[in-house]
Amino acid sequence: MFGMGIGELVLIFVIALIVFGPEKLPTVARTVGKLARDLKKTTSELTETIQREINLEEIQSTLDLPAEVRRNVRNLVLPPDEVARRRKEKLKEIEKRQVERETEKSTTETQEGTSTPEAERTEKVIDE
Repeated sequence: MFGMGIGELVLIFVIALIVFGPEKLPTVARTVGKLARDLKKTTSELTETIQREINLEEIQSTLDLPAEVRRNVRNLVLPPDEVARRRKEKLKEIEKRQVERETEKSTTETQEGTSTPEAERTEKVIDE
């Protein structure tokens, strides 16, 4: 206990007996015991509080990780207006390809001598 041996404890007891006397020594011992118990309780509460705070900091840093990831992803992902612009460009490109395919199809049909439904309608109108 505190690095003291039996000899030191006996010496402290004898000095306390001389200073406080045999009548007050039991009350002084109780008071010192209560103070030691309160000190131990306060120390353990303080230690628990510090441990909770440390754990809260760890939890907070863990919770901040997704926020950091979101910030990094935001830097990687295009802004919405850029996405919309690229989408419009893609749609225009697809429409252009469809028009080109239709024109190629109609020109190949015309060259082969097969007529398209539109060409047949045009021929009927001309014949009438």
